Amino acid sequence: MRIHLWRSEMKIKERYIFLIFLFLSLVFFHRFLTGARMIYGSDWLLAAWAKRQWVINAIKKTGHIPLWDPYIFCGMPTVGTFMGYIFSPQALFNFILPTCIIWNYTFLFYSFLAGCGMFLFLRELGLRKDTSFLGALAYMFSGILISPAYGGHDGRTIAISLAPFVFFFLERGIKREDWRYFVYTGAMLGYSFLPGHIQLTYYTGIAALSYGLYRVIRDKRRGKHLVRAVLFALLAFVVAMGIMLCQVLPAFANFKYAARGGHRGYEYATSWSMPTSEVLTLLIPTFPGVLDHYWGMNYFKLHTEYFGILFFILAFMPLFIKKKKHPFYHFFLGLGIVAILFSLGGNTPFYRLVYYLLPGAKKTRGPSMFFFVATLSFIVSGAMALNHILEKKYTKKEVLRYLSGWLGVFIFLLIVFSAGKGAIFSHWRSALSRLYSPDFVQNRLSTMHKYYGDVFPGVWRSIILLVLYLLSLVYIKKREWILPALSVLLLFDLWSVDRYYIQEFKQPHRYFAPDEMVRIMMKDTGKFRVFPLHYRRSGGVFRLNGIENVGGYAPNPLKRYQEFIGAGKSVMFQPFNFFKNPQFLDLAGAKYIIGIPVDTSLYPVELRPKVREWIPFYSRYREIGRGGGNSLYLNEHVFPRACLVPDYVVVEPESVLSVMGRVDLRRVLVLEEDPGVPHLKEVEGEVEVVEYLPNKIRLKAKMEKPGWVLFTDNYHPYWKLEVDGKPEKIFVADKTFRAFYLEKGEHDIVMRYISKPFLVGSKVSLIFAIFIVILVVVHTGSSIRRQKER
Repeated sequence: MRIHLWRSEMKIKERYIFLIFLFLSLVFFHRFLTGARMIYGSDWLLAAWAKRQWVINAIKKTGHIPLWDPYIFCGMPTVGTFMGYIFSPQALFNFILPTCIIWNYTFLFYSFLAGCGMFLFLRELGLRKDTSFLGALAYMFSGILISPAYGGHDGRTIAISLAPFVFFFLERGIKREDWRYFVYTGAMLGYSFLPGHIQLTYYTGIAALSYGLYRVIRDKRRGKHLVRAVLFALLAFVVAMGIMLCQVLPAFANFKYAARGGHRGYEYATSWSMPTSEVLTLLIPTFPGVLDHYWGMNYFKLHTEYFGILFFILAFMPLFIKKKKHPFYHFFLGLGIVAILFSLGGNTPFYRLVYYLLPGAKKTRGPSMFFFVATLSFIVSGAMALNHILEKKYTKKEVLRYLSGWLGVFIFLLIVFSAGKGAIFSHWRSALSRLYSPDFVQNRLSTMHKYYGDVFPGVWRSIILLVLYLLSLVYIKKREWILPALSVLLLFDLWSVDRYYIQEFKQPHRYFAPDEMVRIMMKDTGKFRVFPLHYRRSGGVFRLNGIENVGGYAPNPLKRYQEFIGAGKSVMFQPFNFFKNPQFLDLAGAKYIIGIPVDTSLYPVELRPKVREWIPFYSRYREIGRGGGNSLYLNEHVFPRACLVPDYVVVEPESVLSVMGRVDLRRVLVLEEDPGVPHLKEVEGEVEVVEYLPNKIRLKAKMEKPGWVLFTDNYHPYWKLEVDGKPEKIFVADKTFRAFYLEKGEHDIVMRYISKPFLVGSKVSLIFAIFIVILVVVHTGSSIRRQKER
């Protein structure tokens, strides 16, 4: 099959182009096809794999989606904190295939899908097949799409891969004024949200809305055409929200109870901004270091923005050549520049406008995540320039002059990095000192000294690639060889960088195998939690072996619990109160503490003073086992999961923690509202947990006298209580836990987690999903019939 590049069209059908995309994805991810190896992902191993496995097992066991997660942070909602994976279509495969295999194929499939989407969009913009093919290659293997694998962020990859489809259906809908394509636009937005990445979906929506407004203004739509455009845009929004509602409704309803429910200032919103210096990464992928060699301004970096030099350089070419440009060139180039400014966050004044004018900006962080819009935009605008080159609208002399100018830029960078090394180090030290502690600055500068030299091969790499691109575009005489040449160069350019972020890792069953600490705890058949104070292993090992954790890793734990442990407004597990008042740790149900041996003779002399600092804390607990450099301590003061408490005090919410520090929590509940029941000096009876499921908990109580039951799982208003079949009230006790009052006698107690927002949202989402499937089937069928008639 010969592909004639310089003719009006490549002689190849689009379905074969899609097969090429699939083949290339298979080649790139070939090591992971059998499942014998797993793609490494830090957050995936930290929490996500174990949680997904638990969710699948819980559904198989109970027949219901678990709405409450008892394994971390003393319990918290699941769908109320954007646990969207279970609603995405690929989750269905988890019921028949191992989770780790689905994980591997997720990146393969969505890389392929990204290529298809970008190809379709570029074709819809009127670009040639060859140009569209190259643009699709650049996007499907772009760093911003592939590198999230290393951080374990498949949700990012999915959302980024679907963005071109949003633009494709929007463009086709605008052209044809066909409401069905606006439905598909909304469906793609909704689909990109389901894996749980609200922020990237929101950013895609902003970019698509900007494009839609631009098209309406540029086309000078008036009258019924304007009304139709507005109605169709509203239709897309309604469809997107309809699909998202199973996630959006419970999550937004939970915001007021969650740690990340409100805005926390400009500093928080601009955290994890893209450092200004790292714009150079678009030209030099090794700047400023990769993964463990990173010496840039952020605390760490697990991804890259690099999408190859070809399309970034070509994106600016039409600005320097006074010839007719693609009608939408200025929009996409402008969108790319705005996306970079957005990604730079607090490093430029521009983000002040975003912070104060863009709805939701005050509740999010990580402006750098907007960079995928820059990737998409620069590839589109670069493809428009490449299209002009292949159409001979730009002469060879113009192409040679422009690309030679960029060679000058790279040579200038070589001189700057070489001659200006001292000034760069001085600036780096000064900039880092404003952000981090002296120890961190020293470590980062040490890394910089060690790996600074990697910049020079990176610059030479880009120079060589640019020369080869130039030769391919200007000097290859057999024009049917231009596309293969550019394709090979582009794949080498991208794959040689992407490979750093696609690394092998051992199978989860080996990674999460129980160690000595876990094996000892597994022998305990009661309800308890562990406090992994000095433990380097992933918390997923606890979940997979049925052990609950007072800490953990979650995007949005409950606000009350974070305040209880002393973490304040942070979403991280920072249990300062456990050290200030060990009674708080008892109350949280931490029966076991994984720590370090306090026998100082086991440590080098220089570490012994640090170890001695921990002796007062560990002296309260009894060491019961050692292994892997850790000690397991038994907390003999721990509260049972359900216990009886005789008395209570009522205080203002802001005073709860201080009062808790002054009373005996075994005898007194600290409440925030008056229950209107008598104060008691003693309570007699017993209570036990007889059934403990994610959405349902059953207890039995035998009360010799009236009294309170304290249940040390977190309070949430969606937990409903029935005592002997009658609804009763659950009170917030001791800042974050549950309590209820029982009269004398034997009682059957049931607590059920009932989320009305989830029930409503899931039904609405199901209706929209069925509607879209029917529409696709009918639309496809009618299209096939029309083609046959022709």
